[in-house]
Amino acid sequence: MSIYYNSVQPLNIKTTGYSSNDMVDFNIRTRPGRAIKQGSIRFTGRLSLYLTDASGAKRGVRYNDGVFLDPYVGVHSLIRNISTQVSGSTIENIQYYPRFVGMKNQSRYTQEQLDTNTLCMTELLGTQNNIMLLAENGGTLDIGGIPDVNLSQGVSFSMIPEICVNNGSDDLGNAKFGALRVMMNLANGLEAFYTTHTPNDYYFTTDGSTISPDAFTQISYTITSLECHWLEVIDKTTPAPVTFLSTSLITQSLVTSNSFFNVTTAGTPYDAVALSFIQQSHRNNLFYNNNQCEFVPGVDGNGGRVEFSVNGNDRPIAFPILSYQELSLNYWKALGGVMKNSIMNAFQYRNNTFGVGCSFSTSVNDRLGVSVQVDPTDPYYITEGSLAANPYDAYIYILGFVSV
Repeated sequence: MSIYYNSVQPLNIKTTGYSSNDMVDFNIRTRPGRAIKQGSIRFTGRLSLYLTDASGAKRGVRYNDGVFLDPYVGVHSLIRNISTQVSGSTIENIQYYPRFVGMKNQSRYTQEQLDTNTLCMTELLGTQNNIMLLAENGGTLDIGGIPDVNLSQGVSFSMIPEICVNNGSDDLGNAKFGALRVMMNLANGLEAFYTTHTPNDYYFTTDGSTISPDAFTQISYTITSLECHWLEVIDKTTPAPVTFLSTSLITQSLVTSNSFFNVTTAGTPYDAVALSFIQQSHRNNLFYNNNQCEFVPGVDGNGGRVEFSVNGNDRPIAFPILSYQELSLNYWKALGGVMKNSIMNAFQYRNNTFGVGCSFSTSVNDRLGVSVQVDPTDPYYITEGSLAANPYDAYIYILGFVSV
C-alpha cells in the first residue's frame, strides 16, 4: 500500500483533557523510505465549552448566550503559540498564532465561503460557529434549554494548522524529517471566545444593577480525544532542500497620531510584512473578539498616510499610501491572498479585516520601518477619544521562508 493514514497522541497525555494555558507536545515520526505528504498534518479532537455564572457554578453553553469564535479563526483560537522543530532545531515559533490565521484566512476567503465551505466548517469557521458550538454540546439542543454538562461529548473538530511544515515545497522524507515536533501553548477562554452581549444589556442585568440569572462571568473549555494526523506516502523526494514558508512576530503599540514601527528581521530570509491592530482595552475581554483585526480610522484624513522603508533609506513603495483602497491592496498582496477574499471588500476592511502590509524583495537581516500617520481630527477620535486615551496594540508578522 502506498498511502498510510497515521495518527499520534500528545506526549503529555491528559486523561481529563486539555484546557487553558496547557502545553501540548506532538512527536511525529516516519519510517525509512516513507515521507509525510505535504500539507497533510492536521489536529483533531472534541471541544467541550462551559460557562461560569455569578455564583461560580458551571453550565453548558446555549444559543441565547451568544458565544462565538472569531469567524476567520475558528478552532485555531484555542492555540496561543505554536512552534515547530526538525531534528531538535526550532525552525518556526509563532506567537499569537490565532491572529495570524485570521489574517491569512481573510486573504483567502469571502464571508460567504466561510459560511458554506465544508472544509471551513470542520475548523468551526464562519459567522454561525455559535450554533456549531451547540451541536454536540450536551443533552439538549433546545434553543432555550440548558445543556447538561455531565452529558456533554463535546464538539468534534478537524483543523489544518498554519505552520511551516504544512507549507513546504515538497513532501517531508524520512532522511531529513524523520523526527518532527510540534508544541502548542493553549489559550485561555477569554482569548478564544467572546459574547455578542454587552455588560448592561438584558441578558446580564435585569434593571441596570441586579445580575440576571442568565449572566456569566467566564468561559472555559476542555479538549479531549486530541490527536495529530498525517498522510504517509512513498518517499520520492530529491536531495534538494525543502523550502518552508515561515512566520515570526513582534508586537508594538500605536499610541500617537504619528507612530513609527521599527522592526529588525532575524537571520531568516523575509519577503513581506503584515500588521493588524486591536485596541488594548478590547484584549482578553468577555465582550470583545480578542482576535479581531480592528479598523484604525484617519489614515485617509488630513495628513494621514502609511509609508514603508528598509534600513532607513530604501522604499519598496516609492510614494506614501494615502487611501484605504491602496492599503488593502498592498496588505492583501503581502499575505499572498487569492482573488476572492474579504480584505478587498470595503465594508469588511473597515470593520473586521483591517491591516497594513507590504511585499519586499527577498532579503535578510534588515531594519524595516513602518510609519503610520492618522488624522487626529477624524470624527472617531473626537467622539471616542484620542489614540493616547485608546491606544492600539500592533501585531507585526514578518513573513519569510527557511530551507532545510
